[in-house]
Amino acid sequence: MAVQKEEAAKEQKALDAKKKELEKKEDEQAYLYQEKILNDKKMMQEEKIIRIAIVLADRLQDYETPVKMLYDLIQKNDCLEALVLGCYWERFCSIICPNIFLQKLLERLNVLNSEMKAVVKYLEADYLWVENEISEEKYRELLEKAISYSDRCVSCYIDLARVYGVTSERGKQLIKVAVTKIDEVYDVNDELKMDLYDTMCYSYYYKKYIKGACCDTCEMDYYKQLLQ
Repeated sequence: MAVQKEEAAKEQKALDAKKKELEKKEDEQAYLYQEKILNDKKMMQEEKIIRIAIVLADRLQDYETPVKMLYDLIQKNDCLEALVLGCYWERFCSIICPNIFLQKLLERLNVLNSEMKAVVKYLEADYLWVENEISEEKYRELLEKAISYSDRCVSCYIDLARVYGVTSERGKQLIKVAVTKIDEVYDVNDELKMDLYDTMCYSYYYKKYIKGACCDTCEMDYYKQLLQ
């Protein structure tokens, strides 16, 4: 019990350090949100870490700090949310080599549901492509493999369309399919008015940036123009 309390104290100290960092950046809205998270007595420490990591990545475009936070978290708990976010953010900073987040996701691939299998293969394709570790042909194969697991990962269709060329016949076919699978289109100004508690959380971030099942009106207009 004493060890658990000591670990909790260390985690809280790390979270407090992130609060100071946000304060220095003068993002008042994000700082107040973080205060709310830190003072929430009912929220699990794991969720606090994930929410604050998302704030740092989304509001400050700081990916290195969140990756380090999630790396520390998965040393104690291989939480799926932390693995997915860590793997996704590694494409922006690549500080954990090899990518332990991706390794752990691939190790549990067989026990995941079909959508998560597709997401893991998408993350694998995306990371290896960004790191220049695979050819365009292999990149395409991985994206098509992801789609074979599930057709719910919209990001796979968008990225695959880019490989073929968004103005090519095949590219347009993929964009057309992707558009039918986007289930939420929002106005950017409306999103800015939303409570950060609703947007700076795993479910919203996952749906928007990783799965790609929601987009803003400008993105949707762009996709529709490509189909004309």
